[in-house]
Amino acid sequence: MSIAKKVLRNTMFGALGRVWLILVGFLLTPLILSYLGNDRFALWAIFWSVTAYIMLMDLGMGVSLVRQVAQSLEKQEHARINQAVVSVLLLMFCVASVVWFLIWVLSVWLLPVTGVSSTIQQDITHLVTWGPLVFLLIAFLRVFDAVLRGLQRFDLILGATLATSVVNVLGIYFTLGWGLGVLGLMWATVASYAFQMFALYVSTKKILPQFSTCHRHFNYPLLKSMLPLGARIQVAKVAELASYQTDKLLLAFFMPLSFVTFYDLGSKIAAMMRDAVYTFTTAIFPVASQIQASGDHERLWLLYARGSKYLLMFSLPALAMLLLTAPMLIGAWLGHVSDFVLQAVLVLGVAYWVIVSMAMAFNVGTALNWSKPIMRGSILQAVLNVSLSALLISQMGFMGALWGTLVAVVVSKAYVMRCFYRDFERSIWDDTRLFLHVLLSNMPSVFISLPLVMWLGEQLDFNQRGDAALAWLVSVVVYVFVYLASIRVFGLLDATDMQMLGSHIPGMRYLVKKV
Repeated sequence: MSIAKKVLRNTMFGALGRVWLILVGFLLTPLILSYLGNDRFALWAIFWSVTAYIMLMDLGMGVSLVRQVAQSLEKQEHARINQAVVSVLLLMFCVASVVWFLIWVLSVWLLPVTGVSSTIQQDITHLVTWGPLVFLLIAFLRVFDAVLRGLQRFDLILGATLATSVVNVLGIYFTLGWGLGVLGLMWATVASYAFQMFALYVSTKKILPQFSTCHRHFNYPLLKSMLPLGARIQVAKVAELASYQTDKLLLAFFMPLSFVTFYDLGSKIAAMMRDAVYTFTTAIFPVASQIQASGDHERLWLLYARGSKYLLMFSLPALAMLLLTAPMLIGAWLGHVSDFVLQAVLVLGVAYWVIVSMAMAFNVGTALNWSKPIMRGSILQAVLNVSLSALLISQMGFMGALWGTLVAVVVSKAYVMRCFYRDFERSIWDDTRLFLHVLLSNMPSVFISLPLVMWLGEQLDFNQRGDAALAWLVSVVVYVFVYLASIRVFGLLDATDMQMLGSHIPGMRYLVKKV
């Protein structure tokens, strides 16, 4: 199977899964908010922020496992896949057990909360009680998810995702309807994660009959060899948490809990753009790892060059549409346009775009075991984000958290990309010209869509879900139509793109400018 076909196949299934999860999350959030209210919803958001930090204790083994499975698949070393999986599973079990014990010990100090209502205290009790089981299930299902990614069976991941989302939606709907509140949400979460872990295991066993999780496959030397890459990549995840989660904790400390809700709602809308872009990049890493194992670096850099172009062609218009239509999205989702949520969408949207724009460098670099600069950049981002946000929140309030994140992301990612161009002797000017070319190609869409958005704002009420949804749909259709025409006019795609993708993407020939 060609690189293009493999990436497109994986991207298609990955895209369906991500779009589905985005839609499910988009629909569930207003439902949960309506049952919990601002303060209890903020507590639920903080729980997931803390969960994200605790999951850092997997030492980044998910990335290492994807790389190991992809390379073992290329070399037909199936026994090594079993060894890698069992070794990581046992490590995760040990780490999760330690976390469980620590939470049990610290619960004596965590549970007595002063200054909050008895309902909030009861919810904290439920979160502390059921939280460790959620951590354990997430750790295990990540292992099986990584195996299927390494095997490049995104179709099976999609199947498990769709089935699990049904279990999750039904669980949340009924438990909230029965008045169980946060406790019901925890029960629904445990049930859906347990189901997903089982589905991923069965899927892996189906396509790899020799797959085994017997403890006898444990291989300490192999686990030890996987740890350095995983540990360095794990530090990179600290940067993501600094961008996605730390601000919520700081806002909860410095400001009323309702501002955590505003931030969380805005970040969820901005994350739609981020996740849509990641749909493409998630299919790159296992392919890049497999190519690296074969030693064909020429194909690897071809993957980087073409992938960077397609990434920009998708991410820049996605960011532009998000910034142009943010009030419509908020109105269609919440039924009213909150100024605080709008501010979060606009600033975090730019920050998230900066992060995903370097995804090709991250994937190809990681496949080549280039992880130290990523680690150093992540440390820089984490330090800048926490310090700037804490300082600016005290001076600017809510906007301080947003600007602290944006500045930290821009500075740290600029540093990482500088190291990438230096270490691999790549030309920054090639990527700069590409960026300007794609940016110029989006200008007609922006110039046409902006007055349209302003006119729709005068004619329709974005505080009404129907009006906001209609305005968003019209704006997106116009932007996309003009952009597709611009792709051909500005010559973004060439004969090489046609050769690689023409037989896989219907209508590709209409986008390539004839010479």
